[in-house]
Amino acid sequence: MKAPSRRMPGVLAAGAVALAVVSGTAGAALALPTPAFAATTSASELVVDDNYPSLYGWINNKLNDATSIKISTSACGVSDNGNGTTVIPTQVKSMTGWQQSFWESEGKAYDRQLGYASSYETLTFASGSTTTLDHLTLKLLDDHLVIPAGANITFKNCTFTGRVKIETDGKATFENCTFKTATILNNGQASYTGTTKEPVNKGKAQSSFEDLGIVASKTTLNDAVHGHAFQDKVKLTLSGTNAKKATISASIDQADSGLTASVDGSTVTISGTPAAFGTYTATITAVAPDESGNGTQSKSVTANITVHQNYTFTVEGTLDAVRTGQGDYQDSSNHELTVYVTDEAGNKQSYFDFSSTTEGKAYSLKPQISPEGTGLSATLFNAGGKATVTLSGTAGAAGTYQVGATATLGDYTFNTNTVELRIYSGNETLASQIAALSGNPDSWDMEPYEIDRSDNATIPTWLHHIYGSHTSGLYGQIGNATDAAASDTLTIPAGADVTLENIKINSSVKIVVEKGGKLTLTDSCAFGPIEVNGGTLTLNRSSSVTNTITLNNGSTLKDSEVVSHAQFLTDGRKPTPAAPAQVVTANGIVTFEGTNIIKADQSQIGLKVTGTVQIPAGSNLTATGGNGGTAPGNAASAIELDHGAITGAGALTATGGSYEVGGNGVPATAVTGTGILSTGTLTLTGGDADTIYNSAIDGADAGVKTVTVTTKANKRQIAGGKGVNGGADGKGEESLTIDDSDHSSDSAPTDKPNNNANADAGKNGTAVKTEKRTKGKNALPATGDSAALAATSACIAGITAAAAGLTLVRKRNK
Repeated sequence: MKAPSRRMPGVLAAGAVALAVVSGTAGAALALPTPAFAATTSASELVVDDNYPSLYGWINNKLNDATSIKISTSACGVSDNGNGTTVIPTQVKSMTGWQQSFWESEGKAYDRQLGYASSYETLTFASGSTTTLDHLTLKLLDDHLVIPAGANITFKNCTFTGRVKIETDGKATFENCTFKTATILNNGQASYTGTTKEPVNKGKAQSSFEDLGIVASKTTLNDAVHGHAFQDKVKLTLSGTNAKKATISASIDQADSGLTASVDGSTVTISGTPAAFGTYTATITAVAPDESGNGTQSKSVTANITVHQNYTFTVEGTLDAVRTGQGDYQDSSNHELTVYVTDEAGNKQSYFDFSSTTEGKAYSLKPQISPEGTGLSATLFNAGGKATVTLSGTAGAAGTYQVGATATLGDYTFNTNTVELRIYSGNETLASQIAALSGNPDSWDMEPYEIDRSDNATIPTWLHHIYGSHTSGLYGQIGNATDAAASDTLTIPAGADVTLENIKINSSVKIVVEKGGKLTLTDSCAFGPIEVNGGTLTLNRSSSVTNTITLNNGSTLKDSEVVSHAQFLTDGRKPTPAAPAQVVTANGIVTFEGTNIIKADQSQIGLKVTGTVQIPAGSNLTATGGNGGTAPGNAASAIELDHGAITGAGALTATGGSYEVGGNGVPATAVTGTGILSTGTLTLTGGDADTIYNSAIDGADAGVKTVTVTTKANKRQIAGGKGVNGGADGKGEESLTIDDSDHSSDSAPTDKPNNNANADAGKNGTAVKTEKRTKGKNALPATGDSAALAATSACIAGITAAAAGLTLVRKRNK
């Protein structure tokens, strides 16, 4: 073994732990620099395997982050200069005598020596240390092994050659230890266990009695709900000398709470059904003997329980029925439910508002769909002033499902009411769905809102309103684009008066309005034909057509705005069908009642008349021909008379088609064909010419010579269209045949309702031949005259020499 030696001061290694060193006379403090050492090879332990340097040098230069020191050399000094003080830092948790032979994979505890009794070196510990020393002989002079205030040191299997000193507020435990001097200078606290023989204390020990202490595992219990069973547990930790002798009691501070507190060992259980919402307190008390043993001491803790109101969570709204495979459910008008919360007093608020309160933040909400299989996702959107359960995705298996939400507070769950979601197979027809309606409802939200086939459905007379949705622009659908066009029918029979709102009627379906039936299309679109056989048709509020409306004898178009999108709007049918030549066809005697507007798409005629159109007093008809544009064909006239007549005391306005980008710029007449215009007020305007080029184009004439006008001169305005780039304006009255002769001896047209005695005349294209008009006979038929068709034909024949007769066919209107 190397003898203790002295080293000259060196440079302090980076990261080394600073230790206090006492040199010279006792009590003189000196900072002792030490040599630099290579870093220890272990991150967790320092092995002292040589007696040089002293423990001080090893710690100061090689401890780094190690928490364990193993003394493997047989003896090691404490201080480099032999009379200094070495302080063990708080990071060191153990110091052990140790050895490891060559053939051992693991070392073992082995008695080693620290210090030399011949020097005045001192070993002590930093305040706050909890170090354990094992298998060491501490060979230090009396009172040079010091346990300072704030340190709690454990010695195991140790031998002390000099007296150990414990300062006030210092603590030490001696297990299986030997005191050679049989004395100790204990001014703090010491305990002796195992084989240790308690030494004689030369100091004044502090009392080791610890007051009773109690710590609860939690002081805030789980949330509870008024009227719902509750249970929670609190685990207690007792401390102090007489902790094992303590008794524990617990109670609820508030009377009639509905809760009780029970004690089992160190566990307190609070349970019951809270009688009201509010905050409750459980007080837990431990009582144990005091230090004298003649009295008691007690300690208490409290645990608080928050009892919430028994809120009611609800969802409101309806969900659109769909069919299997139908996608984008989130685009349907009824795809979400609004979530509300009602307190015990009946106050109702949005879950959004509730969740913004301190009370509401304790709850969570999750959408629920039962059973599985909808194929749809349910998402909670809690923003923008409302909370909704929103469905999206593609509908799955057919069936009836329940949609709602579950609110959660800790271990409690609260289910809302549910709203039914129906998913259909897709094999349903309009006829079968109507047949399944119970109670003869006045209105029906069509479901599913996409029905592929009408199956020749007939609307019952008790059903007056069918909704595809209640949102403009969001459509239900009847029919498809794959079956043969107009191969299926939807019939409005006599006595029925029904409105179809927000519905697309696809091209596989033909709408038929029978005599005595009434159909209103509101914000809807018909891709297939509409045929009116003596009934009444109204199109309003953005309704449109892409096919032809045929008004047959006895039919009425009432207060309608007929807009054609035939050139550019399709239901997806392949190949895309060509646009019909005209938007509305009038066959036989038909009436335009109220305010009616016909707007043709590019290159379409607005109205074709093969019979007689009557415009009663107070009613008006405005027709516009299709412009020339990118669609095939040129600008078209507003009205074509096919040996037909437009009569009555009402007003007629017609404007020829003009120009759109892509057209040739050549406009069209307001009226063309062969026939009579004899209305109370008449306005005809030829289409204006226009072009993006510099070419001169004439304006269109108002009409053609084969059309005769009998409207009084002071009740008519007839003008040609404007030319462009030097092109001439179109002709006005001179383009038509004007008959200003006095027809007062003739029977004037009346505005009585149609006499449907001839309702079948002209139906299915049947021609009705008439004799030529003879001089002195009525030029125009009186409404309801049984000879109306013959008289109309005779009138046309008499005024236009080229017309030998009048052919009437049914008219179809949108």
